[in-house]
Amino acid sequence: MSQNRFVAQVGLVLTTLAWGATFVLVKDSLEYAKPFTFIFFRFIIATIAILPFIFLNKKRNFFNRINNSEIGFGLICGLLLFIGYAFQNFGLEITIPSKSAFITSISVLIVPIILVFYKNEITTPRLWISILIV
Repeated sequence: MSQNRFVAQVGLVLTTLAWGATFVLVKDSLEYAKPFTFIFFRFIIATIAILPFIFLNKKRNFFNRINNSEIGFGLICGLLLFIGYAFQNFGLEITIPSKSAFITSISVLIVPIILVFYKNEITTPRLWISILIV
């Protein structure tokens, strides 16, 4: 196995561990803050953390290359992401983190189903069996 592949796999495992830990951390945090308040501060902190990388990246002219349609699509995606986080946080208030994580992970299986109906994309029988098992 090449070193790049190994590093990528370790990164994926660490990302999965971090993602899984967030369910427990968010559940605990929701005892001190309401879901909308938690989401607000979570993304304010993320915005503050990422802004220096955007402003210090002189090579790309980030803001000059964004057109109005990209801003519109970005706002729509942001709204949908916010709605998803809101539902997840409200759900975490009334259930256990493992159940929330399981339900959230099932959303990955919804994508191929949407693609079948929206884009007429053909999926493999193996994928349908996997969806039925879950």
